[in-house]
Amino acid sequence: MASTTDHLVHGMGKALETPTWPIITASEAEEIVAQFPGAGQFECLSWHSPRPFSAATLVHTDRGEFVLKRHHHDVRSPGVLAAEHAFMAHLQSAGMAVPEVMTASLGKGAIAHDGWTYELHRKAAGADLYGDRPSWTPFLNLDHAFAAGAALARLHLAARGFAGAERARCPLIASFTIVPAPDQLAAARAYVEARPAVARFLADKPWEAELQRLFSALGQGLAERLEVQPPLWTHNDWHPSNLLWSAEGTVRTVFDFGLATRTCAVHEPSSAPPSRGWTWTTRTKTSQSMSGQPCSF
Repeated sequence: MASTTDHLVHGMGKALETPTWPIITASEAEEIVAQFPGAGQFECLSWHSPRPFSAATLVHTDRGEFVLKRHHHDVRSPGVLAAEHAFMAHLQSAGMAVPEVMTASLGKGAIAHDGWTYELHRKAAGADLYGDRPSWTPFLNLDHAFAAGAALARLHLAARGFAGAERARCPLIASFTIVPAPDQLAAARAYVEARPAVARFLADKPWEAELQRLFSALGQGLAERLEVQPPLWTHNDWHPSNLLWSAEGTVRTVFDFGLATRTCAVHEPSSAPPSRGWTWTTRTKTSQSMSGQPCSF
């Protein structure tokens, strides 16, 4: 297991980097796990996640194995996580395999402590075949790509009927407000103006001209086509390292719903990486055959 000094995480490129957030220590985990009565007595830690946007570790207790995840309070609050956990509970009730969210002493799925937000999940079934690979790594083969498409179709079916509103504004959550807008550039300006830190970052960059070229390339009538799509809560971070796998190469469990919010079904394939040699046309046809609905704009 990594020490507090030698643990590295995935960066934005291919190289590992020093983490922004310190790793979760054994004493820290023991203190937090004690606030989740169903988790049992803390024993030890055996693994730390290489993911860059939060800290996570595998906790062993006398009642099994659990994934403890810690977020900075500026990124996630217990209230923000409550919407995510509600969606996961809905999917689970519809037969979709997702991690079980443990409940803390106060009856919530997340707690705030010393400027951090913690959540605890029971370790889910399946092998983490992509656990050491950076996010957005392509699928290793066509069978995995097909299995992921089938699982995505099942998730969309399971998501039907979830009545959650679009999640509150906060970092690292998907958005579906710009592309479907009749005036996409105006919607982009409004999006930036509502986020002063983003506006400052973009102040000296030609972002509007670049976006205009992108929107022009999308063609006419996109907003009208998206307008008729039924609203649906979606995962929005659909890559192979957010899936746990069976020995046969099928998807056992879907996890990491951090970007989930209300968009529509056709929004989801844009979050999935292609397999090596796997074309967009093939991917679209696969999704269409599994869900009965076209997954292209």
